[in-house]
Amino acid sequence: MAVRCELIGIPAEERDELGPLLAAASTLGGDTDRLGPLAALVGRLVALRREEPRDDLISGACAAGLTDAEVADAIAGVIFGGRGVVNHLVFGVEGCAATTSSTAAVTADPGLMPAAVEEMVRTASAGGVIMPHYAREDLDIDGVRIQAGDLVLLDLALANTDRRAFAEPDRIDLGRVPNPHLTYALGRWHCVGAPLARMELRLAFSALLQRFPGLRLVLPVSELSVPDDQLAGGLSALLVTW
Repeated sequence: MAVRCELIGIPAEERDELGPLLAAASTLGGDTDRLGPLAALVGRLVALRREEPRDDLISGACAAGLTDAEVADAIAGVIFGGRGVVNHLVFGVEGCAATTSSTAAVTADPGLMPAAVEEMVRTASAGGVIMPHYAREDLDIDGVRIQAGDLVLLDLALANTDRRAFAEPDRIDLGRVPNPHLTYALGRWHCVGAPLARMELRLAFSALLQRFPGLRLVLPVSELSVPDDQLAGGLSALLVTW
């Protein structure tokens, strides 16, 4: 997160505040405005970089002619994406450590790492962010009636296991080509930080497996738990040995 803050343009003195604000904004339940304080922080940063531009993402977005609201949306997405990278790292370790053949293959051939990362983010059971949407008008999708104002939650992890697109979708296949997963969304909604996320995950997994080639889980996958009060929750704990 420190590296991400440096790239975005978040001053060091603001970073201690960022963690608690992200945690609050990701927590489900309650009737308080959990997103407001984070939005206020991002708004202050946009205003600061318009006055004092630097070599960072906020300044670049401002220079590109985006409005304050557009810059804030893009920056918030990258900030939240940092949590997604951490979650995918955890779920990727879970997947690799539970499938020792995958760990051995990537350790023996580092050239497999890009394909391995794509499979890890595709098969992550809860690594994505399920953002709430509300229907603007009545519509029917696959025989289901959605009325204007209805809450719609799109779980990308389900799309990534669609048997029409992926053979044996629950299996980690390092040679899967093509791999049209939707972890980073698609089209205009495609994650602006996807290249950065891919780079971070490749570097993290490479370093981890190089240092601990015998990495394996202490507990079986069936005993791992995911908190149910988080919008983008990872595992509560991941115990490993080597």
